[in-house]
Amino acid sequence: METTPQSFLIEFSDKPLFTITAGAAMFGLPVAFLLIWLYKLAVNRSMRRVTGISDSDFSRALATGSAAGGPQSQLAIARLDGHTAASVAASALGRGALNGSWRNAVIYANAGLAFSIIISLGYLVALGDATSLHTFLFLFVNNSWPILVSMGIARSYTWRGWSAIAAAYFLLFLVQFAIAVLTKTAIWSSVRLGASDLMVINMTAIIFSLCFLSRGLRAAGPLVYLLMLALLGGLTLMSTVLESRFGEDAGSQSQWFATFSEPYGLSGRTVAVTLNLSVLAVFGIAGWIVMRGLGGLYRRGWVSDQTLTIDAVWLLSASFHSIVLSSLGWRVSLIVPLAAFLAYKVIATAGFAALLPGSRSAAAAPTLLLLRVFKLGRNSRNFFHAFAEPWRFAGNLRLIAGPDLATTTVEPHEFLEFLSGRLSRRFIAGPEDLAQRLSEAAPRRDFDGRYRVADFFCHDDTWKLVLDRLAQDSDVVLMDLRGFGPENKGCIYEISTLLATVPLQRIILVINQQTDDAFLRQTLATSWAAVPVGAANRSTANPNIRLFPLSRRRDVAGLVQAVASAATS
Repeated sequence: METTPQSFLIEFSDKPLFTITAGAAMFGLPVAFLLIWLYKLAVNRSMRRVTGISDSDFSRALATGSAAGGPQSQLAIARLDGHTAASVAASALGRGALNGSWRNAVIYANAGLAFSIIISLGYLVALGDATSLHTFLFLFVNNSWPILVSMGIARSYTWRGWSAIAAAYFLLFLVQFAIAVLTKTAIWSSVRLGASDLMVINMTAIIFSLCFLSRGLRAAGPLVYLLMLALLGGLTLMSTVLESRFGEDAGSQSQWFATFSEPYGLSGRTVAVTLNLSVLAVFGIAGWIVMRGLGGLYRRGWVSDQTLTIDAVWLLSASFHSIVLSSLGWRVSLIVPLAAFLAYKVIATAGFAALLPGSRSAAAAPTLLLLRVFKLGRNSRNFFHAFAEPWRFAGNLRLIAGPDLATTTVEPHEFLEFLSGRLSRRFIAGPEDLAQRLSEAAPRRDFDGRYRVADFFCHDDTWKLVLDRLAQDSDVVLMDLRGFGPENKGCIYEISTLLATVPLQRIILVINQQTDDAFLRQTLATSWAAVPVGAANRSTANPNIRLFPLSRRRDVAGLVQAVASAATS
């Protein structure tokens, strides 16, 4: 009998693979949220810890400056805006930063096209309908949703961008539906099928993807999902083995457990629980080994954080297609999704190799130090995503870890160290730890053209040590002073450090309407008067500090250009 779409698409929810995949998502999502919450608590607790280090334990770059009378030239304040910055700083470095995410999005889109084409052709061949263009187009549209998700991740879209993507995809499906109805073509049956089954499958996969790959869960989501797949896969495999031996008769299975346990004086329930726990332990260890392997690949630079995230989207899509095709035999359900994913990886890798600009080494790229007001919370996270994503195509980025970005900048290996109970090793307790962290945070550009973010975890009495060293070693410093006021004692110290150690032309301060302008000017004047003898800025002719008012997301492009210009000045 000829295989029909209904015969292998309908009742897909009864299949074990769907149970594993959907169950891993449903159980994994709350676990991922819980682990991220615990991670943030652990980071905050360690940040408040005091190590006992004193100012005499490290060389302080600042002095009072009062004995020397301070610099003779008065510090001027220059205000930039998006248009001015973009026009005066239109450098190749800045243009590369702003265009990098578009390049990556195009590469992932082309690779995704290959995936969708192979999957759609696989369905046609399996259905015995390989010559139907209408059916192919319908399947292709339904199977192309990961392309839009991948481009959204590469472009770091906000909720407005994601809404536009969802609307565009839904509109495309409606247009296809309308054409089928008006022309009464053979695609009509496929559309009805898709509305009831294939769309349900794809929408389920989309929801799982967006939940696990949200900004707050990207470091933990794919790893937790992988672990849950291993655990549920082990339990499902055990259940399948028992059913193959005893069928679905629960009484027969219970009797077997009782017979097996009787010589040992144990109850059947005890043996059943022990067997389940043993399976969970074995497959949990296997999942943990795979997770550690991915962390090792990331540390060695073989994968990037963005690659892990986007690859997870395509693997999830491939797993769902494998579920749908499983009724046609294990060969079809394995070969078609695997061939599609391999095609995606080959084309993506070739695209990055062919389109990456030049061979500029990571060591030659400028290093940016990002400082900020920690109390900004969500505003700090939004700004970080808006600025860091384009900047990472230009150069390295360093920052002092804080509660505002604790779950935003966490990298896979850092999250695994937290799960291993070794997060405290990431914190800097003295000069030796700082030297080690600087060595580990050596500039690195991944194969997708993005430089890495190096966050430095500090205790309450070691962040000044780290700040002094990072300020001296950075090519440009961007300080987010939105909401700055007298209560931000740490920022006052940071401003004084920057004026004493970093050339003025390489400092940019971001402000907004919530910045206490009068107090900022007073702080700048006081810190400038305290610049010590021997500091480079004391001999600067016509010294000025640049402020960049940031009120809209679109202003970030001008800010990136201004920072790129300052980094190469």
